[in-house]
Amino acid sequence: MRVMQIPAFPRKFENPDHEDLLMRRLSQTVVLWPDQAIPLLVYMGWPNDPADRDESLRMVRSWSEGSESIPPRLGRIQHEWLRVADVFHRYCDLIDGQHQERRGGPSIGKAITLVEAKAKSRGTGAATLWEYWKTYKDVAHLVTAAVLICLNARRGALNHPFGPSGLSLDQFGPLQMVMLMPDLVLAAALEFERYGLMQMTIVAFNRSAASDRV
Repeated sequence: MRVMQIPAFPRKFENPDHEDLLMRRLSQTVVLWPDQAIPLLVYMGWPNDPADRDESLRMVRSWSEGSESIPPRLGRIQHEWLRVADVFHRYCDLIDGQHQERRGGPSIGKAITLVEAKAKSRGTGAATLWEYWKTYKDVAHLVTAAVLICLNARRGALNHPFGPSGLSLDQFGPLQMVMLMPDLVLAAALEFERYGLMQMTIVAFNRSAASDRV
């Protein structure tokens, strides 16, 4: 069983004003919590490969010493995260709206079918989406949190740039959000996890109640 080993943060995350948090964190490129951010990043990037995860952990930690070593497939992993977030977000929509009840209820398979039908970019065929989901399913809530935070940050930067020392628009990516705001990524991911479990419990209860009435 994989366990995400991340030390406690020095300060408790109190769910502050998100706009203020984004401005403060993204107006500079200093990694405030490397002991938390780096293990989180490699856990999300290589959830099924302990060897690559350990090697990537070593490489990312060496960045603070001036190393330019890049973990394998890091750029590609960010692209795959976007597709996983599409699937997870669509799955949450199906649960929330209690769609597909007559066809057995929401499922990842149905979410993938919907993503494939609506997407026009490369890498969105059902077989590829299933491959991505198989790789990242255990960290899908974390991946989706990082992607959504990145999208919100991009929108904010269009109107209020983060300053000369902050990230430029072409530098925004889920990876940067994990490194600069690991506490926000974890907080958002936990909400996704709680929400999904709550909604699945509600759906199961409704099905049981309907069955009892038959």
